[in-house]
Parts: sequence; C-alpha cells; structure tokens
Amino acid sequence: MIIYLSVPSLLVAISMLAFVGADTFTGTTLALPTLLWVLVGAITVTLLPFLLLLSYIARVATIAKRTLAMEPLILRDSQR
Repeated sequence: MIIYLSVPSLLVAISMLAFVGADTFTGTTLALPTLLWVLVGAITVTLLPFLLLLSYIARVATIAKRTLAMEPLILRDSQR
C-alpha cells in the first residue's frame, strides 16, 4: 500500500520543485492566494506515505501493548 502512495507523492514533490514558481498560480480562492492552496495540497499528498507508515506503527504498537504475543494481525474463525 505504501508503494502505491509513494510514487504519486514523489511525482507531486518533483513537479512542484521543477515547475511551480511564484507567478504560476495567480488570483485568490476563498480570500487566500491560489498558490497557497496548491502548496497545501502538494504537501498533503507528499506526506501521505509517511502518515500511512505512522498509522501502521501505531496499530502494531497498540496490539503489542495489549497482548504479550506478536502474531499476524488477522482474526481467527471464532472471532468473526
């Protein structure tokens, strides 16, 4: 799953560095400069793989804290 998020994230980061300048987006949207909205969206997309990894780590840490045995994170037939 992380690999599916990392490729678009890298593309967005590289394209923002290569093609976007101060005069690329002009005007305002909802009383804020359009460039600000584009930058916030690019930062969000760029951080998605890290946030997904962080959620996996939090999930494993929560399960490890509640149980003593580290097992695969799947439900047994009796728990479904």
